[in-house]
Amino acid sequence: MIRIISCSIIAVLLSLPHLSGAAEIVLNEKACGSRQNLAVGDTLEVRLPGNPTTGYVWKATAVPALLRQQGDAVHRSDSQRIGAGGTTSLTFVASGEGDGVLDLAWLRPWEKDQPPLKTCRIRLTSAIAKNIQPSGRKIGLDTFGNAIYQLHANGIEIGYKLIGSGEPLVMIMGLGGTMDRWPPKVIEELSQKYQLIILDNRGMGQTTVSDVAFTYKLFAEDVIGLLDALGVKKTHVLGYSMGSTITQKLLLEYPQRCNKAIIHATTTNGSNVAKALKSQETNIPPTVLRQLEATTHWKTPLDKLPLITNQVMLIVSTSDTTVGIESSKTVASAIPGAWLVQFKNGTHHLMFEAPAEFARIVLTFLAISEIVEVK
Repeated sequence: MIRIISCSIIAVLLSLPHLSGAAEIVLNEKACGSRQNLAVGDTLEVRLPGNPTTGYVWKATAVPALLRQQGDAVHRSDSQRIGAGGTTSLTFVASGEGDGVLDLAWLRPWEKDQPPLKTCRIRLTSAIAKNIQPSGRKIGLDTFGNAIYQLHANGIEIGYKLIGSGEPLVMIMGLGGTMDRWPPKVIEELSQKYQLIILDNRGMGQTTVSDVAFTYKLFAEDVIGLLDALGVKKTHVLGYSMGSTITQKLLLEYPQRCNKAIIHATTTNGSNVAKALKSQETNIPPTVLRQLEATTHWKTPLDKLPLITNQVMLIVSTSDTTVGIESSKTVASAIPGAWLVQFKNGTHHLMFEAPAEFARIVLTFLAISEIVEVK
């Protein structure tokens, strides 16, 4: 089954003056039952409806060690009328790393033997927010002034850029493309929320090549080698075209290194794609021919896709004549809970045709926790 699940959690991010990069996260009652990610130093405010004139109050009955409550609960009435309802705010600061559960209860404090009328449970993960620092040597700047670096990993020199700030998101380009091919609008939008790790594939752009035969296993190892060299234990992944197939391989071979994954314009049978591309192009560069040869041998192990537990989104255009739409549908059907997003009339070059809309759906997917906590 293909599912597209939405969520209406309200989260407002504001800069705090006392800690650069810290945020104020405001949640309402719709966040109850959800999982939230925090950075150490963030302020978490939970606003819940209630009327304290009834004797009932919202109280934190279990506060995880990673949180510290800030003062008492504060009630704000909806009107000046006596007995009016309103909203109670409980404020916490993320003071440590780890996982935990915040339990809130609507109760009368003196009725210790009575169960609360309402409860609110929010699962939390807190980590120290640190931007990735470049490794290797700086070799130049791109046309937008972003530094280009090169480091040694997996037997070659890998060229890459770090753009933006936030959780890491590695971006893997398609066949014959370099890291400079990503649409500027997509980079601009994604880098406002995430730190982008953008690399050149083996033999392309600023990444060197060796005599080792090209395979998708080798391409995935190149990505892992870069992440290891940068000290990145886990990252979101966005792969386009050939990069989407590399993303499939990462999910199958290195699921523990992937957070969420976006698979854009993918295939389950590379031989058909390689044959079509060879028929369309002449004077193909040697490295691209090696990529095509690796693509010829790619077949998605469909029986293993149901084992993927990562949150995955497939994006495809209905007029993509390079890879078609059936592979994306097949992969989305096989991975439990995967999203499938189809853009009408778009081609294989969707992110160039509609970069703002492409970036918007990626940001929406990355921001949502679509796993429902069953009580």
